[in-house]
Amino acid sequence: MRIQELLSQLNQPDVKLIQQDTDLLEAARTLCTFNIRALPVVDSEKNVLGIISKRDIVRSIVNSEEKFFQHKVKDTMTTAVTTCSPDDNSNEIYQTISTKKIRHIPVVENNKLIAMLSIRDFEKVREANKTQTLMDELTGLYNLRHLLSLLNSEFSQYRRFHSRFSVSTIIVNDYNQINTTAGYAAGDELLKSMADILGESTRAFDIIGRTADDQFVIIFRNTDRKTAIRACERVIKTVKTAALVPAQGMKHLSISVGLAIANIEDQSGISIMKRSGNLARSAVDMSNNCLEVDADNNLENINSAA
Repeated sequence: MRIQELLSQLNQPDVKLIQQDTDLLEAARTLCTFNIRALPVVDSEKNVLGIISKRDIVRSIVNSEEKFFQHKVKDTMTTAVTTCSPDDNSNEIYQTISTKKIRHIPVVENNKLIAMLSIRDFEKVREANKTQTLMDELTGLYNLRHLLSLLNSEFSQYRRFHSRFSVSTIIVNDYNQINTTAGYAAGDELLKSMADILGESTRAFDIIGRTADDQFVIIFRNTDRKTAIRACERVIKTVKTAALVPAQGMKHLSISVGLAIANIEDQSGISIMKRSGNLARSAVDMSNNCLEVDADNNLENINSAA
């Protein structure tokens, strides 16, 4: 990522500037008024001459005491300024300021100041981008890649500590028809509503992700078979009673659910998830709001339809 892209993600307000002949008291007032920690010092052409920070001002007060009010910004500012340009690599600039223990860095284009970045700005964008790589952009749930990572981790815990473990796949019935009849925007709203339902119907330590356009997966951690079944039935009940607006021509919204219970023959978490997916697809052919559960590799059908 370039510095320009980083700036676009931050959506910063206009950068505050100060002149080198400004009184230190006025500089302190500006920092306090706008609740910022440092100001770039520029000339009339916006060429960067230095930086003055709250720390610089505090140091000046301690060193000069009553003479502080006689000092100008140029008497206290840091003149050895590290700058960057919009085309610089943001990761490289972050490493530079971290290594040099610099808190603020001016962004300069054609020798003119255009922005001011703090190390917190870099960290904020890095954290946001990290989160985006883990989450499904539409629903805010875990995306497939991260869900598989969590699934493998949970399976390892299951094999190591012999804890109870199961995976459920939820298919939104007639999702393609919803997109065709009501449009993709309506389909997106439906998926977001489904994500909310899953969050409300499960426990805080259950893991929820979106694995395909019309599919969601729930990983039930340290959960016995009966509890997992009740959780899936609770999801179905909530869907049936939710005040959702289905596509035109559809009387109601429904889902199909498959629940796979981990057993000693399973070699991976992915194999359990695939089994739950097969069960969910089998449930699609049974009836609306149907749950199919396996137990000891035998299928057991639990029809939760009205």
